[in-house]
Amino acid sequence: MGRAGKITAYRLILAVSLFLVLFDNVSFFRHVIAVFPVSAQNIGFLISLFVGLTAFIVLLFALVASRFTTKPVLILALLTSAIAAHFMDHYGIVIDHGMVKNVFQTNVDEATDLISLPLVLYFLIMGVLPAIGVYLAPVKYGTLKMALIAKLKVIAICLLIVVAMILVFGRFYTSFFRMHKPLRFYTNPTYYVYSLGRYFEERYSHPVTTVRPIGEDATIASSDKQRELIILVVGEAAREDHFSLNGYKRDTNPRLAKLNVISFTDFYSSGTSTAASIPCMFSVYTRTDCTDRNEESTENLLDVLRHAGVNVLWRDNNSSSKGVAARVPYQDFKIPANNPVCDLECRDVGMLSGLQAYIDKHRGEKQPTERVQPGGDHQRLRQRHPVYRLFPVQGHRPAAKEFGAVRNGHAIHERSRRVTGGRGNLPARTALFPGAGRAETHPRHHVVRQGLPRRPEGAEGQDR
Repeated sequence: MGRAGKITAYRLILAVSLFLVLFDNVSFFRHVIAVFPVSAQNIGFLISLFVGLTAFIVLLFALVASRFTTKPVLILALLTSAIAAHFMDHYGIVIDHGMVKNVFQTNVDEATDLISLPLVLYFLIMGVLPAIGVYLAPVKYGTLKMALIAKLKVIAICLLIVVAMILVFGRFYTSFFRMHKPLRFYTNPTYYVYSLGRYFEERYSHPVTTVRPIGEDATIASSDKQRELIILVVGEAAREDHFSLNGYKRDTNPRLAKLNVISFTDFYSSGTSTAASIPCMFSVYTRTDCTDRNEESTENLLDVLRHAGVNVLWRDNNSSSKGVAARVPYQDFKIPANNPVCDLECRDVGMLSGLQAYIDKHRGEKQPTERVQPGGDHQRLRQRHPVYRLFPVQGHRPAAKEFGAVRNGHAIHERSRRVTGGRGNLPARTALFPGAGRAETHPRHHVVRQGLPRRPEGAEGQDR
């Protein structure tokens, strides 16, 4: 305490850092204890991890601390860390650069659907209340010289503590950093701060100014005289092992089973989030090379089809095409002006509106290809698709891991019925190719796979 009951800025920083480690890092320590159980052998390392993480957070705050920034930075950290803690504690996700990308690319409707009572309680109790305490705390800053000396002292002490912890428990930290790298993804707020920096560095340090063309020599074979209509449907999420078409014990695809469909069972999603998987699906790059920069600076499959003279149309009821349809005709079906089937939500089936007119308009021209993207996160899909309420699976509502199969199966059936129902007006060769952009909830451990690191090739429960 300083004179007149005031505290120094660095005591306030220490108090906030301890609060963050104690209350906003539950997921982190839960995952750590799962790997390093509480025991006589591990207790020293676990304590050092608590002390070292606290010191590291103090160090980060100290680097930006000043008379004008200390309180605003601490308040912002408390508010954002409370929100991050809620999603990590309840959904098992990590806030990496991919998740940060999802946050910046989502829309207001999808964001508001994530608001829940637990989120509000987290935000109020672990964010707003301590933030009010920071705002009201009487802080003594001192002169510029005194503040600089104090900053250097705190930084030196924090560095000394972190280095000491690593040296004393070197064997544990070697395992922690080398063998169990994903554990540090759960640190709050350090990892999401790093992820924010990485996202902005990748996006803005070297902005993409030109797009490299590919497949400019693509043509349709002169021997191919028949017109073709190919409709590619990319759904939100599903798991192949919960489709009854693939042998799942519950009948999740009763309508598709009556159609002459082919189920491809050896397909894998290229990512665990829409922002990662959709661009990679249409990219020339392999999964490991599907970086934001590569995808944004290189044309994709739709561009190659356009070069060949194919009429391409992208219809979207999701947040966006994630840049895939940047150079082809694009229609937004999230608005009633385009989608005639809107109530509380604009329904995916509305994307079929005007399809026949589009086909008739291009009659006699080269092959048309339509790509439709049903939209929304899991909560919105339950609203958008009445199937979740009206279409039980063997007498019960589908679980989260089954919902993707039921919902996608119903949507695919509706599209195939409407497209093939007027076959006399369609080209001689018509194809409907549905698929999911990414894998659904993990089948065994009940965690939301959204944004989690992709499972290694051949691993059990891989993203199929």
